[in-house]
Amino acid sequence: MVASPKGRLYQLNIVAETNYIKQRSEKDLLQRLPEETEFPFLDLFERAGDFVIKADLPGVNKEDISIKLFNNIATIEGIKS
Repeated sequence: MVASPKGRLYQLNIVAETNYIKQRSEKDLLQRLPEETEFPFLDLFERAGDFVIKADLPGVNKEDISIKLFNNIATIEGIKS
């Protein structure tokens, strides 16, 4: 069976649209975040079958950090002193 050029163009168009939507939604998400939102430096690695996340959170006390795991997404929140 020979693939038609139109079919290939259609596939490329779908990929391009998907990438555009993904990039656009990431941009929109960043624009909707509050201005004071910061993204810390993170180190993620596996040790003895567990995942370890190290985060650089200057100005945040340990007791002011909240870590949540939901649907395989880790959320780290902290309040600066």
